[in-house]
Amino acid sequence: AAQPGGACNLGAKPFVVAGGRLDVRALPSSCRTWTKIRDVVRKKPAKNPDDFALFRELPPACSARGIHFIDEDFADGIGEWTGRRGGFADHDGGEGGVSVAFYDGEALKVTNRKLDWQGPWLDYTALGLERCLLPDTDYLLSTRIRLDRADGTLTGTPTSCAATNTGCPRVVSEIGRVPSARGTAWVQKAALNSRYAGTYGEYADLTAVVRWNADELNATNAYHTLWVDN
Repeated sequence: AAQPGGACNLGAKPFVVAGGRLDVRALPSSCRTWTKIRDVVRKKPAKNPDDFALFRELPPACSARGIHFIDEDFADGIGEWTGRRGGFADHDGGEGGVSVAFYDGEALKVTNRKLDWQGPWLDYTALGLERCLLPDTDYLLSTRIRLDRADGTLTGTPTSCAATNTGCPRVVSEIGRVPSARGTAWVQKAALNSRYAGTYGEYADLTAVVRWNADELNATNAYHTLWVDN
C-alpha cells in the first residue's frame, strides 16, 4: 500500500490471495507489504432482482416479436444483408474478406472492398423503427466480426486495430431525412475495442449498449440503414 517516505511509495496494489500467502520481495524490510482492506465475507450474499436490467419486449405494433429486433445467424443465407456500394456479399465459405457472424461457418462475407466503408450493409427501413424502438433507451448489440485479405496473406498477424488502434471495425447507422433539405445523418453505434481485435482471420466479439434518439426514430425519415466499416 502507498506510504509516505520515498522507498515505500509504490501506489495502491490490490491482490487477492486464495488459500496461500503473498510475499512481496525486493522492498525495504521497513515497508508494509499487506494492508487489510475488508474482512472476508463467507456468507452467500443476497441478490435483489431489481438490481439487474431485464430485456424489454418489443411493442405490439412492431413487426418483430419478443426481444430481438434484428436477429440473423446466416444459417439460411445472407437474408436482406448485402455489401455497401460495391462490396460483394455472399454466404461465408471460409475465403477472405470481412465477415459478420454469430457462429463459425455461418456468416455474411463481403469482398471486393476497395474502401473501408464497403462492408456489410442492411436497409432495415421496412422493419419500422418508429414502431419498434423507443428513443434514448438502451438496447444490446452483439455480433462477431472477422477481417482478412482475400489471398490470406495477413492471416494470423495482428490487425491494425489491435496493433495501432486504427481502423477498428464499427457499426454505423444512417437515416435519410424528409424533406431532403434536412439531409442525411449517420451515427456510430459501436466500435470494436482494440484490446479484443485479435488477428486477421480470427473472429472478434463486438458487444455494446446502443441507443437511437428521437431524430433517428422520426416516422417521416425516408430510410434507415446499418453498416459495418473499417
